[in-house]
Amino acid sequence: MSAVKPSTCSFRRRKLFDAHALLCIFIATSILFLCGCATTPVTSRNASTPVRATGVGSTMENAKENAFRQAIENKIGVLVLSEKEIKNFKLNKDDILTFSAGFIDDYNVISKEKLAAKWVVTIDAWVSGSRLANKITAISSVDGSISGKKAADRFDSFIKQKQQADRLLQKMISGFPEDAIQVRFLRTEMKFDPDRRAQVLIYFETAWSKAYITSLLEMLALLQDTTYGNGFVGVVNVSHKKPDDWFGSLDTFYFLDRHLFNTLYNQLNNTKIAVRLKIRDGRTVVHEDCWPLDNQFITYGYGSQLGILGNRIFESKIQMEIPYGSSAHRVLESASSITLSIESADRCSRSKTKR
Repeated sequence: MSAVKPSTCSFRRRKLFDAHALLCIFIATSILFLCGCATTPVTSRNASTPVRATGVGSTMENAKENAFRQAIENKIGVLVLSEKEIKNFKLNKDDILTFSAGFIDDYNVISKEKLAAKWVVTIDAWVSGSRLANKITAISSVDGSISGKKAADRFDSFIKQKQQADRLLQKMISGFPEDAIQVRFLRTEMKFDPDRRAQVLIYFETAWSKAYITSLLEMLALLQDTTYGNGFVGVVNVSHKKPDDWFGSLDTFYFLDRHLFNTLYNQLNNTKIAVRLKIRDGRTVVHEDCWPLDNQFITYGYGSQLGILGNRIFESKIQMEIPYGSSAHRVLESASSITLSIESADRCSRSKTKR
């Protein structure tokens, strides 16, 4: 059975249909207060007020790192992401990720004590948000002395915060394009060409999942680490429609971290999107094929700009040519249903190679 890859017939702007299965995720921002590790603000004459926090660990360094984390969570807050993968109606994984958009800028150790096999360390910590990560901080005093340990601890705290951001972003975009793009079957038509072959036309719509766009907006708001005025290496523009939003909205996010922006730029890509067609006789698949989509869900602008066209809907078609008396003719005769799904272009390419 010969088939022509999907072609874009028309482009329309209208309200996105409701999203169904995305990632089974939820994102909740909460402040965590741990028993035995309570924190209280410490009054200070400085413009920036430190946070007092206590950490417990098997070593003094481990206890101090736990105190750092506690101080960040109480000052900035913590995002908790839970992803559940359910296959064959069984829970396979419940993966919990945490992320705090801050790091330790400076600290003073108030006390350290070993109790049995555990160390207890209490600190006063100055916490910076991720958007202040590029600010210049003095690490030496007027007499030339320097606290190399504090400088290294600040660097370590900064890198750990970025690694949390990497894991969180990767978890979000790992569902692209399967969870990000939705396909909806519209109709089928049949006509005959001059060579007495039947042509079956399958029309369908593709668009961004509304739920995926909502989650992406929340994620970008958390991970952006700079503003327009402070300079940036990349910009992400997301066009989308809110409820009762007639004209649509455009949200802009600025990134100074090159790794975060490049991850978005390289993985959210039009060339990664394909559509798979399955023709069934009852529950049996009698024919299937897949093709890359040529629709522009994403744009790439001058100066490292990534555009997410979240409010667009594309209408496309698959054209199948069926000679009379051929095996394709018999497939058509037995067909009872047609299903369409989105998958990665790599998977589509691999399945064609195995044939």
